[in-house]
Amino acid sequence: MKQKVLFNVFLKDNKMKILLIQPEEPKGSPFGRKVLTPPIGLMYIAAVLENNGFEVEIFDNNLLGLTEEKLSRKIRDANPDVVGISLDCVRLYPALLIASSVKTIFHNQVPVVMGGPHVNVRYDRVIQYPEVDFVVYGEGEYTMLELCKAINENKTKDSILGLCFKENGRTKINPPRPLIANLDELPLPALHLVPVTRYPRKGECVTNIPIDQINTSRGCPFDCAFCSNNYIWGRKYRYRSPENVMKEIYLHVEKYGAKGVYFREDCFTVNRKRAIDICESITREGLDIALECESRVDTLDRELLQIMRQAGFESIWFGVESGNQKTLDMMNKGISPEQVKNVFKWCRELGIKAGASIMLGIPYETLEDMKNTIRFVKEIDAEYVIPNIFIGIPMSKMYCEIIQNNWIMSSYGDIIFVKTDNFDRVDMEEFQRTYVRRELSLNALSPKAILKKIHSKRPKDIPKLVKSGTSLLLHKALEAIEAQ
Repeated sequence: MKQKVLFNVFLKDNKMKILLIQPEEPKGSPFGRKVLTPPIGLMYIAAVLENNGFEVEIFDNNLLGLTEEKLSRKIRDANPDVVGISLDCVRLYPALLIASSVKTIFHNQVPVVMGGPHVNVRYDRVIQYPEVDFVVYGEGEYTMLELCKAINENKTKDSILGLCFKENGRTKINPPRPLIANLDELPLPALHLVPVTRYPRKGECVTNIPIDQINTSRGCPFDCAFCSNNYIWGRKYRYRSPENVMKEIYLHVEKYGAKGVYFREDCFTVNRKRAIDICESITREGLDIALECESRVDTLDRELLQIMRQAGFESIWFGVESGNQKTLDMMNKGISPEQVKNVFKWCRELGIKAGASIMLGIPYETLEDMKNTIRFVKEIDAEYVIPNIFIGIPMSKMYCEIIQNNWIMSSYGDIIFVKTDNFDRVDMEEFQRTYVRRELSLNALSPKAILKKIHSKRPKDIPKLVKSGTSLLLHKALEAIEAQ
């Protein structure tokens, strides 16, 4: 066994090893069903560390689903010098459990670093836990790199921007790190460190599989009151060049056999010219892949949608949130129901499947307001609908309003479940389970649904749809058996 790196030991002959862990999403998560996708954030950090001479390993326990005992055994066998753990607001306790295991296994000799979305809004709290030695907040790539170098070379941590740490019994919070201006300077995420082919690699709205997720931008210029993403990425929209994006697309296609790409970011179409450049690059190079993204109705026009369709976009997800203008204004969404109608109409005409994400249980609303949203979603004929139950996300503007107005039923870590004079979460779960499911149900194998799918396809895609019919029938049959 190689010598463990203490907090003040300089490793001269050994390559320092960093273990990065994504905890499993716990059962009962308010985010609903567990989504299995590679941990893009950890893979970016791993790529930067590897490029600077560190040995890196990634454990995605959300995929592996190891028990505490088995995960501890894997950590012991990995024998790392530093352990980094990523957490969002529902994984705090699983993350702390892993951190505690690390401390026990290695007799407090291996430093534990926490990072991720939750840390960005609660770094001052997370650093207080005794199992945590360092907290990386903001964009983590360069902060983690500087921290690992400082540990390895026995240097002070005082000048590392974006870092919280403990020293002589005191907590220190260094100033924030400036956001990365040129995202092209980052290496491509370290896909080779995760078992890519073990992930489902399926899209909700596209027929091609496997489909992989790519992140091509950071930051959102909008200021929705229910969202806290600006605390992580900032409001300035920063993006990778079309050339850099194409390089990663080819990596997924040529090395991992991807048949489609899901641009998984806040809004793919914020910069119209860049979106067009990427689409035209894909079209020009003759890449026959299915594309999917998330967007906003106020960043699209029919011409752009037509260019996207030509490139291979089969579906676009939109944050519709509500069918009520008053609610949209209160949430500072910055869109109108009329804009939603127009964009969904254009998508339908061009054969793009438009998905709507809506919220139930927004504090300002009544049950009748929510029913109006369901009627609106039916009116725009959304291809897919995700009816989310609203929760208070730490550091969002609405989170602060919820606390001020005491609209609190209970909490899940730092997430708040809302209770107003009109409803509570139990009411919303029942509303979602009965009224919403009944009003928005659509049998995927009905003649109407099948004709709708065929109509939305490009002519060259129809043979693939017919070919997939058998597997679709089998999949639905298995679902029916499981439900019994």
